[in-house]
Amino acid sequence: MGEVIRFNKADGERKKGHRLEVPPRGVLARLAQVPGVIISAVRGKVAKMAESTVMENPDLKAPEVHEEPLEAEEKERRLAILKEQYEALPEADRKYCWKVRSFEEVLRAVPNIDNFLAEIAKLEDGKIYFLSVKGELIIGDGCAEPLEKTLGWSRNESRREAGRISYVDGKGRITTIKGDDMAIPDGVKVLSERGLITIDEYKHVNNGQFENDKAIWMGDGKKDSVSRYAYWNGITIGWDVNWQNDYKSVHRGSRRVLRVKLDLKS
Repeated sequence: MGEVIRFNKADGERKKGHRLEVPPRGVLARLAQVPGVIISAVRGKVAKMAESTVMENPDLKAPEVHEEPLEAEEKERRLAILKEQYEALPEADRKYCWKVRSFEEVLRAVPNIDNFLAEIAKLEDGKIYFLSVKGELIIGDGCAEPLEKTLGWSRNESRREAGRISYVDGKGRITTIKGDDMAIPDGVKVLSERGLITIDEYKHVNNGQFENDKAIWMGDGKKDSVSRYAYWNGITIGWDVNWQNDYKSVHRGSRRVLRVKLDLKS
C-alpha cells in the first residue's frame, strides 16, 4: 500500500510519519506547567489540525506531508526552464493529434501547475522528453546515468521507489500516493503518474545520451516473472532479461518518468 501525501496549507509542514490525531505523550501535561497556557485551547487547536488532514479513503493508512505553493518569482523561473526544454524538442516530439502544440498550449492543459512543478522537482534534473500520443507530457530524470542511490536495487525495489500517483480526491484536494501497487478511489481525476521508464519510452528518448556505462530496469508490467533491463550499447538500445524480480546488480539502477495527464483538445 502506498504512502499518501496531500497539498494542504491548513496545518503547515510536519515531519514525515508524524500523525497529529494523538499528541505526543506528555506534551499537554508539560504545557500545563507553563504560566498563561490554556490547555483546552491547545487541545482544540490540535484537534482542528488533525481534522484537516483526515484521509478520505480509510484503506490508505499512511503518513501525510504538506507542501506550500511556490512563490510567483520561483514559479516563473521554473516554467521558463521548462519552456526552453520543450521548444528545443524536435517538432515530432511536440505533436498531439497531428498538430504541433506550443508550450503555452501545453501549459494551459496542465490540470494543476503547483502539483506539476512539485512533481517535476522530485525528479533528478527533470527534463521534458516528449509529448505522447496519449496526450501526456513525458518528463524524466535528466541525468546521463541511473541515480547512484538506485544502483544495486532490484527491479521490485526500483519500481516501488519510483511509483507515485497524484489525483484530485472527492473533496477537491490534491492527493499523492507513493509506492508500488497503488490503489486509488474510483472516479477521481488523475493529474500525473510516475514510474520506471518503459521500453517504448526508452527507445523513443535515448539516442545515446543515457546509460553508456550502466543499465536500468524497465517499468513494463507489474508482476512479471522476468525483469527487463536496457542500456545504450554504443550503436542502439540493448536490452535483456533476468528471470527473478529480486535480482540485484551494482551495474543496474533506475530512470524515472513522470507522465502528466493533459487536458488537450484534438
